[in-house]
Amino acid sequence: MPKATKTHCKHGHPLEGDNLRITKAGERTCRACHNINARNWREANREQIRSSQREWRATHPEKYKETQRRNGRNRSRRLRAEGKARNGYGPNVLSLIGRETLSSAFETAAQTGQMTEVQVIVGKWRWGAVRFFYPKIAAQMRKIVFEKKRQLRVEIIKPAAPAIIRVASLDLLDRINAVVPRGLPKDQRDDIISDMVEAVLSGRVRINAIAEHVGQFVRASYRIDHNKFGPLSLDMPAFQEGETRLVETISRGLWSE
Repeated sequence: MPKATKTHCKHGHPLEGDNLRITKAGERTCRACHNINARNWREANREQIRSSQREWRATHPEKYKETQRRNGRNRSRRLRAEGKARNGYGPNVLSLIGRETLSSAFETAAQTGQMTEVQVIVGKWRWGAVRFFYPKIAAQMRKIVFEKKRQLRVEIIKPAAPAIIRVASLDLLDRINAVVPRGLPKDQRDDIISDMVEAVLSGRVRINAIAEHVGQFVRASYRIDHNKFGPLSLDMPAFQEGETRLVETISRGLWSE
């Protein structure tokens, strides 16, 4: 039978549609048979192919890197188009992160209440992929962070023992004294400084974040026993700078003639 009139190859594959392959010489061949033969040849010459690939990579390093980048970009585009990639990562992002790293991220979130710390451990783009593919894990992490922030926000700060100030280093006291408002009454400032020292030593506040939390301690001091709009203490500083107390500026009593 002439090749031009064949409807099937010798193995029974139809010579039509996508299975019909036209060679450069214009001959009609079977695509299925061609693929089978190519696969069998690759299996039989696997070591030769690998050796040739290693040799090519060694002699053309720049071309190999560019090929890898191009293949990676094409794969990312294909996965994104299919909804299977996020930030360059697929559903296997958890295996890339690892169980130990993910456990460490959860522990850090429970201790600090900061999502930025989680992104530092896991990786910003990898965490975005985790949020996309595993929303339950992301929701659990958000819950832990929210609970820790709420605990730090609503925690009632109790006055520290007077001896706690003697335990702290001079550097810590200088840092706290510099951020506590000097316009407050002296007894109120002392209570705030004492509370902040205790919070730093107990690990509830990081020493590098005392300026961010000073407002929390000031508000807590008003809630406990300080009247914001009440009479001023005569022991408070008369000026924002200096150690002169208010009582030292009084020259005449209220009932003096």
